[in-house]
Amino acid sequence: MNYYTYYEEEEEDVEEEEEMEETEEESEEGEEAEAELEAEEEAEEKQKSTVKQVQKSTAVTRVKEVKIVRVPFGIDKLDEALEGGIPKGSWVVVGGEPGTGKSIMAIHFAWKGLELGDKVIYVTTEQEFYDVIIQAKQFGMDFDEYNVFNLAEAIQWDRADREWTFEKPSKTPDIVVIDLFGLSRVARFALQEQLSSEKSKTTKTKKTYVPWSIDTLVFALDKAYELLEVEKGQHVRLIIDSMSTFWVDKPAMARRYSYQLKLAYHRSNITAFLTSQYAMTTKSMFGFGVEHIADVVMETWMSDIKTTKKLERYLAIKKARMTHIKHYLFRIDFKKEGNISKLILEPI
Repeated sequence: MNYYTYYEEEEEDVEEEEEMEETEEESEEGEEAEAELEAEEEAEEKQKSTVKQVQKSTAVTRVKEVKIVRVPFGIDKLDEALEGGIPKGSWVVVGGEPGTGKSIMAIHFAWKGLELGDKVIYVTTEQEFYDVIIQAKQFGMDFDEYNVFNLAEAIQWDRADREWTFEKPSKTPDIVVIDLFGLSRVARFALQEQLSSEKSKTTKTKKTYVPWSIDTLVFALDKAYELLEVEKGQHVRLIIDSMSTFWVDKPAMARRYSYQLKLAYHRSNITAFLTSQYAMTTKSMFGFGVEHIADVVMETWMSDIKTTKKLERYLAIKKARMTHIKHYLFRIDFKKEGNISKLILEPI
């Protein structure tokens, strides 16, 4: 072995050792990098899990924080069954036969609102409001304790100018009432306003203004709301007893008219109570319409007197959104305590 051969072999051995050391270093670096990557992935997973838990916790907290403001009817057993009342802004429909207590329920709903400081719009299409006041007094509710104003009084015929005029009362009312005879005057005033708008070309939509039209009702509600001078956020109770009048000549239009009303007056500060008469031939609500706009649906009926030989009235809660219904079915009874009549609901 010569000098050059020896050193060549020695150099080769050194190179091999260096390559092995480099491979070992690379392997160690690879293992360290892999370990770091795994640690990063594990940390990332933990972070995602924590975020999910926080989001879930926040969502639960958010759900817990949702509070539903409830509007009581002023009828104890009914309010108990509905967790204290219906959600504010709801639309309630009570449909049923004549003589089953729908109007009495409407009176209770209006009276409770006045007691709580709510503004009230009361539409009665089957009698004068004076009769409603008398009936309310029989149940211990004296509407004369509040500032009651009939919308018809704001609409007067000016003999000199030969036109209808609209004038607000000197004192803001607590409750504005609209009865069937008042609607007749409202229809004349609304028609005059429409003709005036047509002449000035400020309107293109022609509406039908007769006492029993939905257009007249919406016009009347606009004027009543104006008279109440409702402040922002102030709660208003709207009572219409009954809706059936507005499609008496066109029962097939019940659904369309109902939606027209709700589109005009569905507001977060208005809770509505509507009644609807049964079609006596079919024992169902006219047109199967009004119940479709309702958040709460109740039905009233009476027993078959010819079969049972006695008169019994019943109420069923068929639907109540955002509410756990504790009792669905009630027997309706009227009892007298001294000179005061009482509406009694007994859970069945």
